[in-house]
Amino acid sequence: MNQKILDHFKLKDKTLYKWALKVGKLEEIKKDRPANYFLRLCYEIVGQQLSGKVASVIFVRFKKLFGGSKVTVKKVVAMPHKKLRGAGLSNAKAKYLKYLAKSVLDKKLPLSKFDKMTDEEVRESLLKVKGIGPWTCEMFLMFTLARPDVFSFGDLGLRKGLMKVYHLKKEPTKEKMEKITVQIKLPIGIVLREPESTFLGEEQKHFLLYIPWDDKCLENVPRKYQKYFLECFPLLGVRTTDVHVAICFSFFEKLISAYEKETRLTIDRDVVALAFILHDIGWSQLNEREVALSLGIKGLILNHDAIGPKEKHAIEGEKIAKEKLISWGISGEKSDLICACVRWHDLPDKVSFNGAMKPEIKILVDLDHLWSFTKENFWQDTLRKGVAADEYAKNLEKDLEGYFTTDTGKNLARKLLSERKEEILFLREGSLL
Repeated sequence: MNQKILDHFKLKDKTLYKWALKVGKLEEIKKDRPANYFLRLCYEIVGQQLSGKVASVIFVRFKKLFGGSKVTVKKVVAMPHKKLRGAGLSNAKAKYLKYLAKSVLDKKLPLSKFDKMTDEEVRESLLKVKGIGPWTCEMFLMFTLARPDVFSFGDLGLRKGLMKVYHLKKEPTKEKMEKITVQIKLPIGIVLREPESTFLGEEQKHFLLYIPWDDKCLENVPRKYQKYFLECFPLLGVRTTDVHVAICFSFFEKLISAYEKETRLTIDRDVVALAFILHDIGWSQLNEREVALSLGIKGLILNHDAIGPKEKHAIEGEKIAKEKLISWGISGEKSDLICACVRWHDLPDKVSFNGAMKPEIKILVDLDHLWSFTKENFWQDTLRKGVAADEYAKNLEKDLEGYFTTDTGKNLARKLLSERKEEILFLREGSLL
């Protein structure tokens, strides 16, 4: 089996991965030539509700009707209905083949354009032809167009296969199959890696999944602060903190500008930016087990095991922040505020200046918390935390209101969550994002 496919199964579904290893080498499905698309659709119609062996026998008889010459659209249109019936085709299938041929002849079915069409566009075109249903579309997409991201919920063999692989006591419903298959998918653009070596056992390695760094991410960091980010970069690799900080800097100006407009206060951008670069740097001082414990939650609310590592990373982060700020020539109230942001970003209610939470801390908290709702982290966390995508989306929605300190932060999170729900829906329907 293709190593890329095996690697994907290993990340997404350990059960399926083990079965894939048992199966061993499989013949790769290769895309057929456009010139053969019509004949392949004829075969799919002939094979509806028949075993492969019976379908092959009848299809051979069908092709013999044309005297050994190529089966063409015009020839099928001209073939008498009685002769088609005589080859073993049912009355309905004989009519369906005629409908198919006439649709191609009348250019209502654009076979020549299929290679440039999405899975859904191909489905929509085929379903307009009488006699072609979802199953026929799916077989054509898989075995003729060699599209990799297709699952046929109506296929008996696949339903039986799911029962065997996942030890189901009864044949799964469509809803159950959707829950299983959607977990095997990732939207396009999401790349995850496992560490090459780890002290954790196989059952805990998923906690260490990370998004590999891409230099394009640096473009999100305001130029003024890039030198500080790059100096800290070697300490930001744990828990995908490097990508986290860079991606969430894209919300930096929007959050600050909205807050300033709403409150008529002035935010110290230097404090927010430097605190954000430093806020998770403490993860570099924790071991793998502690990192794993910090991720053993299925939403935003910390459990007992996660609290310890979270507290430790904040304490260690403050120590590193003080050293960095001294080397950058930053001291006094500004240094104190940045260190307070780093120390208390997970527990902002515990820190106040003159009895109130500083606005810079509010912005930092929301800037940090938006990460959970981004495309990158949402899908990473479904695997790291071992939670179904739709369940995770519900958990985020439930916890959202109390997770942010500003209205702008809440509104941005709602918008991002809406995008994640759309991704889940598209994946469930078989589309690639």
